[in-house]
This record gives sequence, C-alpha cells and structure tokens, in this order.
Amino acid sequence: MPKEIVKKCRDAWGELPDVTPCTIHADFGSENILVMDGQAPALIDWDECRVDTPVFDLDADKGSEISKARLAWEIACCWEIEPKRARNLVSLL
Repeated sequence: MPKEIVKKCRDAWGELPDVTPCTIHADFGSENILVMDGQAPALIDWDECRVDTPVFDLDADKGSEISKARLAWEIACCWEIEPKRARNLVSLL
C-alpha cells in the first residue's frame, strides 16, 4: 500500500475516541440477528469479529469519523486480496 494511503488510513483511525478495545462483531445489523418465537435473539455471522474499538459496531453517518475509520479498515483489509476494490474506496476516504 502506498505511503500516502497508509497515512490516510492511520489519520482516520487516529480520529476515533480513545476507548478500551473489546470483542466486536464488525458486521452488526438486523440481517445478522435471528429471532425465533419463544427464544432469545441470536447474533450470527461472526466471521469478521475481532478485538478492536467498540465504535466499529455502531451505526455511523457517512462522512463521520467512525464512517471514515471503517472505510480505512476496509481499504487496509482488502488491499492485497481485492486491490481494485481497495483503490476505488480510497477516493471516498
């Protein structure tokens, strides 16, 4: 990854609040909640979970610090395996 993009990603992560890391789902949303009659809801699809800042599991407005940090994470994670997608996302950061 080029140095200028690394800097943009790190700058985006630097804007996040300083909180204690914890286990996050990282793909939290209604599509990953199972609800069955008479049973407690279940959160599924944990393949993206990790220990990270809990704000990554919050809903965020486009352009917000959280949204930019999520975008930076996506760029960093897919730079090697989906380079075309990563390069397209850089313009949004």
